[in-house]
Amino acid sequence: MSGRFMIVVRGPLSDLHLKKDPVCIPTAFSKLGFDSIIVTTKSYVKLNNIKILELGETFPNIYCCESMKRRICKDFIQVVEALILGVRLFMAIRKVKPNIVITYSDPLLFPWLFFSRSFLRFKLICKLDWDGIIRYKGVKRACKIMALLMASIFCDAQIIESSEAFNRVISFAPFAKRNLRVIPNGISEEFLQKATNCPYYEREKVILTVAGVQRYKFLEYLIQAFSILKDRYADYKLRIVGPIIDKKYFQELNELIERLQLKVIFTGKISDEDLIKEYLTARVFCLPSSVEGFSIARLEAMTLGLPVVTTKTGGSEIVKGAGFIVNIGDINGLAKALDALLKDDALWCEMSNKAKTIAKQMTWENLVRKILRLLT
Repeated sequence: MSGRFMIVVRGPLSDLHLKKDPVCIPTAFSKLGFDSIIVTTKSYVKLNNIKILELGETFPNIYCCESMKRRICKDFIQVVEALILGVRLFMAIRKVKPNIVITYSDPLLFPWLFFSRSFLRFKLICKLDWDGIIRYKGVKRACKIMALLMASIFCDAQIIESSEAFNRVISFAPFAKRNLRVIPNGISEEFLQKATNCPYYEREKVILTVAGVQRYKFLEYLIQAFSILKDRYADYKLRIVGPIIDKKYFQELNELIERLQLKVIFTGKISDEDLIKEYLTARVFCLPSSVEGFSIARLEAMTLGLPVVTTKTGGSEIVKGAGFIVNIGDINGLAKALDALLKDDALWCEMSNKAKTIAKQMTWENLVRKILRLLT
């Protein structure tokens, strides 16, 4: 296979994207023989074998004071910015002449992409990096639905990360079913190569979660579930790996931990090498979030043989057979699922093996092949 592939990323490209789809998809296309290009406003990273085209920032740090004026000015600036970026994007596409372009849902840039497609004849895919819930009302909600309608008419395909998100979208936008397909995010071949077997008896007595410390991760529910188990598993620790994003929430969690007298460790942000060690030494992975688009952390844990306890959020269907899925906010459900895995070695081994089997099928290269099949 060969050709030119382009992905359009609105906003800056940073090291936060290195394990996510804006970088992993073009990397996978490159491995399949395509010349890959990332188009972004500004890049703070350099990548091997992938060209980066910067459209440039248009109005950095220009915002008005006073609430009403600020809102009006910000909306106006976004429209003007989209016009400027749209022209630059058209020129970039005209120069590169890609065969395939992936973009994210952006009502302000869509017209430029559709215009470019009508002249330059490339395949256009819209990636919905989203859990399928519209959290806006009024005009913003209407714009979101209009963007779905535009993508269903003018794009060759739309892809979304989970079956749950797919079902939500078609419940309020049935027209999207025409070209909307489920293609989850993946794991890199490089990460798979680092995966080693670590049997149950060599693992430490640790329940692990990998998540930024912010409210929608519902870490207080995991802490309370851990409290239910503390007498039965007194020698276990809970480790929470990820940056402290919401400091007030972090303080509230620490107060809860102190009140419940638990062994909970916050590591903060750590390196990829240390993260792999965390996965390899823990017994169980738990993600209690209220919202997830897909969650790469769940897939990373499964790759390294960790059974998963998670809530019913976007992408949770990959856990079936490799762990337990409980309702959002169900503290007793979390405790019961964790207990089942901690007390039963045979069940742990069965679900650990299933987790690794599922993860091996979910490389970015395999998922990109699915994208290509949509276009044939």
